[in-house]
Amino acid sequence: MFTLVGLVYCRFWTPKDASDGTHVHYLNVNGAFEFWKDVPIAILHRWDHPKASAISYLVFLFCFGNTVNFILSSVF
Repeated sequence: MFTLVGLVYCRFWTPKDASDGTHVHYLNVNGAFEFWKDVPIAILHRWDHPKASAISYLVFLFCFGNTVNFILSSVF
């Protein structure tokens, strides 16, 4: 449940990027806007904005992230 609260909080209270006049800083906190750009697995980017709504992406990230965390914590 905390994962979902954290994702929603970051999605609505943190901008996706910010500019200081000369540089644009990417602020995709917790992957709340799109899956991390440096991950080259196409299926993980299927729900990125603007391809899908914010709700469908957050549900995907919540389910995927918690599943991976559960599997990794069970194995290790």
